[in-house]
Amino acid sequence: MCTPACRDPETSLISRVGQFLFQPICRDTVLFHYAPLLGAANYGLLSVNVINPNVLACYFPNRDVTNILFLHSFTGLGLHLYSRPHLYCLRNPHKMIYGVYGSLIFNFGSVLIWVILGRFLCSQKPSTSVFVGLGSGLTLGLIGKWYLDHVDSTVPHYFVCSSSRSQPELRPCCIQVQQRCPTAFGQCNE
Repeated sequence: MCTPACRDPETSLISRVGQFLFQPICRDTVLFHYAPLLGAANYGLLSVNVINPNVLACYFPNRDVTNILFLHSFTGLGLHLYSRPHLYCLRNPHKMIYGVYGSLIFNFGSVLIWVILGRFLCSQKPSTSVFVGLGSGLTLGLIGKWYLDHVDSTVPHYFVCSSSRSQPELRPCCIQVQQRCPTAFGQCNE
């Protein structure tokens, strides 16, 4: 697993944002960092497109991009949910089911809210619908992130386990891991 660059608390906001956005390229960061970022960007565009389809129609005149935006938003959120710490102890099929379910519920619920908002704003200026779409998408996304952070905070302590790779991994203490690693904050014997 890739290790993120050290974050100095005294660095500027721009460098911290750059360190967050630009992670080292490997399989894990492509799947669980860059794909969710792409999904978040498409979620924002989806919010604007659902509230007022005419805004993006001038950029894509020959096709409706709603399905593409929804698919990328769905995939990004599903991969993000799959990699959350509170799902670590589950088997991969269960993590996939919960990721797909959570992503579908969140995205379809958001689309329903945006359709209702779009009905009220259909006669407004396009700039109003863009601000309402991006604002509601940002609000829903932040509330979802805060909720997932809270759920992840209920996972017990973390400790370093050696893995088959050369880099150690942080893993949550749970029953399955404790069976392999009986001493807390110790090294795993896998």
